Amino acid sequence: LGVDRVSVWRFDDEARSLHRVALVDVGAAGGEATATTIAAGDLPAYFAALLDARRLAAADALDDPRTRGLAAHYLEPLRIGALLDAPLRIGGRVKGVLCAEH
Repeated sequence: LGVDRVSVWRFDDEARSLHRVALVDVGAAGGEATATTIAAGDLPAYFAALLDARRLAAADALDDPRTRGLAAHYLEPLRIGALLDAPLRIGGRVKGVLCAEH
């Protein structure tokens, strides 16, 4: 995909939070994200998009209504402007997400 950063996140059993389980940052574009857990209550539009869609593509992640809640604490510090998130399904249920960010 030609992106600098790829991570894998896992939902808790109730899909109330995501927990990062793997990260590759080949570009080392910015500092390490401080959060390794994201709560659904803080980002309802983002969680709804992940749970309802086959993919979440945001060419302008800072302005996209589904992802702009990530801007201040995740996207901006890491200088991420675009992302492609693919929900990971097991048995028809979303269990996690693969995030490709640039």
